[in-house]
Amino acid sequence: AVEASAVLGNGRQMRHVVGDLTALEPDVFEAGSFDAVVDKGTLDALFCAGVRVPLAAAAELRRVLRVGGRVFVVAGVATADEVLAVF
Repeated sequence: AVEASAVLGNGRQMRHVVGDLTALEPDVFEAGSFDAVVDKGTLDALFCAGVRVPLAAAAELRRVLRVGGRVFVVAGVATADEVLAVF
């Protein structure tokens, strides 16, 4: 996936980082540093651990998004109401 993104990114500089979505490192993921976040399945997996874990993840997403930023969630396990409730 990393190699493919380098090709598909048309020369844009990208950095791939592994982190804990419920506790992102502030020195790596600064507050207000993202215009958008795309989630495909992560919140589904976190909902399996109960609602407390996705609540922590949503708090981190709010922290790293700029004012007016957007979160796009593709979920197949959690319902739309469950996803919206954590935000």
